[in-house]
Amino acid sequence: MKNIKFLVVIVIISLLGTIGFSCDKPDDPPSDEQIDLVFTSLTADKDSVDGGNTVVLTAQASGKDITYSWTVSLGSFLGSGSKVTYVPSSCTFGDITIGCAVKDTYGKTKTKNITIYVRG
Repeated sequence: MKNIKFLVVIVIISLLGTIGFSCDKPDDPPSDEQIDLVFTSLTADKDSVDGGNTVVLTAQASGKDITYSWTVSLGSFLGSGSKVTYVPSSCTFGDITIGCAVKDTYGKTKTKNITIYVRG
């Protein structure tokens, strides 16, 4: 009977040691700090262009996981991201407004526009 009591005590101590003294590191609390989205500039390598030529546009922004979306009323873009090339369509002339929207991982969006004059 003494051996059984001794064995039960050893088993209980062993169980308490593994259950009660866990070495798991607690999870880090989520960070409330967000990196602000800042849309610094939208520039073009020229402010006017002859039809059939192109304009290189560059957007500068900072934040977390930024995506860039470009819009234009006439023409198209080559490339993607912070630097694209604007290609006016064959019927494009006059002032053309080009827009760029930057969006971060938190869903914040900022936009800028630039006007390019296309000579027909």
